[in-house]
Amino acid sequence: MSDVSKDADTFICVHRFLNKWEPLTYFKLRNVASHPLPLTNTNTLNQSYIEQTTISSIIQKPRINYTSSEAWRCNRGVSIRIRIDSNQSRLYCLCPPSYYGDECQYQNQRVSLTVQIRVSSDWKKLFIFLLTLNDNEKNIESYNYIEYLPIRDCNTKYNTYLLYSIRPKNSSKKYSVQIDAFDQLTLTHRTSWIYPLEFTFLPVHRLSVLLKNPMFKIESIKKQCWPPCIHGQCLSYINNQNLTYCHCESGWSGIQCNVNHTCNCAPGSLCISSSICLCPSGRFGHRCYLVESSCQSQTCLHGERCVIKDIRYRYSNQNQSICICPQGCTGDHCEYRENQTEIDLSFDDLETIPSSLLIHLILIEETAVPKRTSIMKKIRFDEYSIKILTSVMFHMAFAQILKDYYLIIIHENPFIFEQISTKIISSYRCRSIVELFDEIFSNRHILKRVKYYHIPCQKNVELNCFYDEVHICLCTRDRQANCFEFDHNMKYDCNGSNFCEHQGNCFLDDDKYPTSAFCACPNCYFGSKCQFSTKGSTLSLDIFLGYHIRSSNGLNQQQIIIKIAIMLFIVIFVFGSINAFLSFQTFRQKHIQNVGCVIYLYASSIISMIIIIFLALKFSFLLLIHIGSITNRTFYYIQCLSIDFLLRSLLCTNDWLSAFVAIERAMNVVKGVKFNKTKSKQLAKWMILIIMVFISITFIYDPLHRNLVDDEEEQRVWCVTKYSSSMQTVDWIMNIFHFSLPLLINFISSLVIIFILARTRSKSQKTKSYEEHLFEQIKYHKHLLISPFLLVTLAVPRLIISFLSSCMKSARDSWFYLFGYFISFIPSILTLGIFILPSKICKETFKKVVSNMWQ
Repeated sequence: MSDVSKDADTFICVHRFLNKWEPLTYFKLRNVASHPLPLTNTNTLNQSYIEQTTISSIIQKPRINYTSSEAWRCNRGVSIRIRIDSNQSRLYCLCPPSYYGDECQYQNQRVSLTVQIRVSSDWKKLFIFLLTLNDNEKNIESYNYIEYLPIRDCNTKYNTYLLYSIRPKNSSKKYSVQIDAFDQLTLTHRTSWIYPLEFTFLPVHRLSVLLKNPMFKIESIKKQCWPPCIHGQCLSYINNQNLTYCHCESGWSGIQCNVNHTCNCAPGSLCISSSICLCPSGRFGHRCYLVESSCQSQTCLHGERCVIKDIRYRYSNQNQSICICPQGCTGDHCEYRENQTEIDLSFDDLETIPSSLLIHLILIEETAVPKRTSIMKKIRFDEYSIKILTSVMFHMAFAQILKDYYLIIIHENPFIFEQISTKIISSYRCRSIVELFDEIFSNRHILKRVKYYHIPCQKNVELNCFYDEVHICLCTRDRQANCFEFDHNMKYDCNGSNFCEHQGNCFLDDDKYPTSAFCACPNCYFGSKCQFSTKGSTLSLDIFLGYHIRSSNGLNQQQIIIKIAIMLFIVIFVFGSINAFLSFQTFRQKHIQNVGCVIYLYASSIISMIIIIFLALKFSFLLLIHIGSITNRTFYYIQCLSIDFLLRSLLCTNDWLSAFVAIERAMNVVKGVKFNKTKSKQLAKWMILIIMVFISITFIYDPLHRNLVDDEEEQRVWCVTKYSSSMQTVDWIMNIFHFSLPLLINFISSLVIIFILARTRSKSQKTKSYEEHLFEQIKYHKHLLISPFLLVTLAVPRLIISFLSSCMKSARDSWFYLFGYFISFIPSILTLGIFILPSKICKETFKKVVSNMWQ
């Protein structure tokens, strides 16, 4: 080697560490104004519990010396020496499941199975998964099981072997792996998966699966299995809905559940076959007769549940059971509080408080992309501030409400285990570049516009932050833009297990070890799963009033909206009862029942009385059910189907009866002396019956689409109407028809009466002009115009609620809908003012009825 090459090598060796590349700086948080000021930083939280690991003393035991040939004698097994007598011993091999033979020299035909499990709910519930290797006749070749606790085992991968029952396996048969999920507390079947083994010629088949356990138990399907199930249910596999199988009753097995076997399992356990017993929590062993009593001595604080660890994977120095601790607690008995940062967030000058918001915590690491942690927080209807607890360290925090971002916390030093009080202030809203520039500028390529990002900070002194489609930018003290990457379109779907309805976003409280999930609902939807809609005609008293009722509280502890609703109901009930009774007594007099219109009004007074009774039942049941005084689910289901349907039908019936009254009055004026009163009475009786049947038929879809929905978060049951898009169109058309047509008939009939009378008078009395006669008739028959005018006015809120393209975006907006709902019942309590008092004959009859009642 030449001297030159030696010198070059020496130079490179000496200087290779001198010229280091500077690491890439992603983002620096410097020269920024801290917010909020003054910053509340009080370390008042409990000190975190530091679990100390005790190293047990190692007991020195005599060791057996093996020769090198003996140590390697067992292929992938463990060699043991068994003493035969005092002078002799023999070497044996303990083989793993994948090998057999006296020296583990033969490989077993097997299925190597790797399982990882994800659940979308019930993170604190203990499951048991039964893994079976079956042939095409559903004979079980071998099995294993997994005891799975989601909050403990959500990231665990389970590896196991499933062996064939004979060596070699029967190559003429087809095999599959079936996995069945059970709730270990009740041993109820949850769901099943099937994985056929396609390459049966392979001696070892590797199978890796990710199981997504559904929220609800899979129900029996309508179609029948073939061959049919004899002692079991026909179900479909969750990963292949086209395949069906028979889920057998305890004591039965086989492809048709037709093989009876003697169950030797302990009472309370589940007998899968003659050799397989599934044990409930607290029992173990081949037949579940052994009892594990460690949870009886384990005391879990905060009312939490004790769970026994799987006896097969438990070490002697470990606790035999664990406590499922609530969020923020730790320790063997949940006795310690975790240290967390507490953020008290209030809403300063926002016009409306949202039902939920996102908190984005940003941790700055100069040599890495800023780390983002998103927390969804639901805001109850009676809350005006929220508290966020987190153990995540962060420098900045943004609150996201829909598509708006608000800077709520920023500091150059990271926050950890602190208490912070801050507000969502409109002046700290991060504005979009579309607002700051224009749409043309915002559509440019990012490289062509990012150099202008300092301009908004320099022109607008009050601007604290802004954002584009890929960044969020901060304005520093020297009015420069400091930007970092931010994904505005992040998908929130609970790791692919989104259970939220109506395109709601799903959030886990912890990405690694979740204990709960939440839904952030779009506008017009709310509920723990976004299952409740406030769109148009689906509104009911349950939707906009039910969530305001505080369960297990008396009336004095209810919110102000509930107390006002009770007062409104009492007013409507009292006036409605008096109106219905007096109207009924007036129209039942025989001397005025000489025409059909009185028959219509007589029927309307009876229906008004029934409406008031059903409204009283509806409101009372709603209070009692959500307070907790009524818990019978069957009763709730019956009233869910019936009362709203009957109220809706009866209200429309009253509208149509008032329209028939207007039609008959118009016909009376048109025909004059030729008007047949007897026929009008007979026609009225038939029309009342026909319109009631007709309205019931047109609204019959309403109870067919009603059902009870369990709200696990609120621990309530709700009566919900769910329409498809086509049924929503039908419902909208029915509302237009039943609301608009009776009102239009009322108005047109009144105009017909006035114009015909004016024309008749002008022909007989020519001393006055037609316009003068028309004015006189309007003045004389003003009650005919008052009735439809009042009906139209009182129906307007009802029409607005039903037909607005918008919706009640939050249950905080319940006031308008509450008043609109009660206003829709006012026509039923104003029969006296609309039909009796404006008419001379009816008014005189009413006075006689009242005077007779006082005597």
